[in-house]
Amino acid sequence: MCAAIENPTSCDVRSVIRFLLAKNLKPIDIYRQLREVYGDYVMNESSVRKWCIQFKNGRTNVHDEEKSGRPSIVTDDLVAKVNEKIRENRRFTITELSLCFPQISRTLLFEIFSQKLGYDKFCARWVPKLFTDHHKGQRLEAALTFLNAYHTHAWHASLQNFAKWHVPTKCPHHSWQCHLAKPDGIYRHSVDAPK
Repeated sequence: MCAAIENPTSCDVRSVIRFLLAKNLKPIDIYRQLREVYGDYVMNESSVRKWCIQFKNGRTNVHDEEKSGRPSIVTDDLVAKVNEKIRENRRFTITELSLCFPQISRTLLFEIFSQKLGYDKFCARWVPKLFTDHHKGQRLEAALTFLNAYHTHAWHASLQNFAKWHVPTKCPHHSWQCHLAKPDGIYRHSVDAPK
């Protein structure tokens, strides 16, 4: 006995069924030969019988027929309406959007704006997923501007600007200070206490 053929395609198995049926074999014998060549999990006996009946009734195609399935409720008109709603408020939540479209599930809404429209969440704002060359150029220009500003300003001035970003602590003298560590000591940046 030869080794079993692994992972046959459905149309290969159906072609063998059609061939063996043309040789006047019974469906049970066809099933046994299929198991012998393709292994135990190739196709169950009832499916072999079903295909034998279809081939006896004149079917010649071994491929699957197109299935209509459930019609999709996602239309171009609906996608346009969702896109319009997103552009009105890019900081929406799925709950807010589902209130505007109660006939559509949240899962379907998420599929529409993430897959159909190509939006992705970025800092609590929905933006197109892919940057264009124009966007990439703007980002590069902004990065070079920041880098140039860093190199042109003195280190001390940059440190003072950096101090504005730290949360100040109140000292006993009723002024607010930021403590910044530098390799050779600690600098203090005093600011008037808020009123």
